[in-house]
Amino acid sequence: MMRFIFAVMGILLFIAVLFVMIAKRDQLFMRGEKETQLIIDLQKVKPETWKPIYEKGLLEVNVDDDDVTEWLFLYRNQGDAGQIGGVIYDAQNRPKDATSLALPQQASAYLIPYPLMPDYPPTKNQGYLADDAIQCQGIFTDDRKQEDSGKAITGDRLQFRGIYRGRTSRVSIFWWMNQQSGYAGALAYTPGWFSVSPDNPYWPDWPKCGEKSEPEKIEAIWAWEPQMDRSNICRRVAWRLEGMQFVADYEHSDITFCSGLASGSNKLLLKEPAFPEAQVLAYLLKPDPARWKLPDSALSLPGPAKVLRISEPVITDAPPERPVAHVDVDFLSAGSERHMVWTVEMQPPAKINDTVHWRIIGARER
Repeated sequence: MMRFIFAVMGILLFIAVLFVMIAKRDQLFMRGEKETQLIIDLQKVKPETWKPIYEKGLLEVNVDDDDVTEWLFLYRNQGDAGQIGGVIYDAQNRPKDATSLALPQQASAYLIPYPLMPDYPPTKNQGYLADDAIQCQGIFTDDRKQEDSGKAITGDRLQFRGIYRGRTSRVSIFWWMNQQSGYAGALAYTPGWFSVSPDNPYWPDWPKCGEKSEPEKIEAIWAWEPQMDRSNICRRVAWRLEGMQFVADYEHSDITFCSGLASGSNKLLLKEPAFPEAQVLAYLLKPDPARWKLPDSALSLPGPAKVLRISEPVITDAPPERPVAHVDVDFLSAGSERHMVWTVEMQPPAKINDTVHWRIIGARER
């Protein structure tokens, strides 16, 4: 009888210990469908000026090639200009040497913060992740596929799209180095905006961080930098990921319309630009004799040109009756660089529902 009682007590004790272990485990983490929050006081592990972007604070992430989930914390730094930064918290069994951290150790033993941006290594000390809003994706650069777990952002790269006034102004990519160095990163920033296509200036929208997406590996992006507001003209620059940094190729950049009406595009170019330089640029990108006052005298080009530089002439309403503007242009045509002055004449409206327009009347070498 006593043996039976001891057996029952042993079973009950085992169940009690198991219950306690499960309860302690559940106290560590609270899991949601797409976002996860550590059950800790975030105020004790972050600077006071960091305000979380997401209400629940933390997102599950695993881009360091192990089986353990880490925690991505995206925040708005109200101690600076209110820009968006990020840090990945790694719950480790052993404390990391605090002297090797880029930021001071921020409480909670064994919860190691690995800053993304801002940070201080050479490839990561260029700024923040975003200004107004942020989107991100995890991606594998090899043949592995994303797991639709609905919980963690997974991959061997973490890609961020930083949004300013509705457009992508910052692109950053991170990958795991080692326990001491944390995550390496590369940042591209433009005062204009970025696209993933040289012809289309609009970046396709991504889901919010942690939501299901179809990621595409970023190796090259294009910056669109406004040059002339009145004619909607931009300089288009390729940025390529080379090693551990984005490199801008200004040497081979060109001039085009900010709307993406570029050489080789199937879209219609401006029909009647309001300013002379736009008429010249439209002709160079898609030669059409109708842009000349006398179509038969149009300068013959073998095809679309690559425009390197274009001037913005001063226009006045002083005599003569039909103002003439001179537009300096440097461009490549059939592999040869040309430097020309284009003369463009204003054509006043002939009737009440006409608009002012311009016609090219001549072009000569400078």
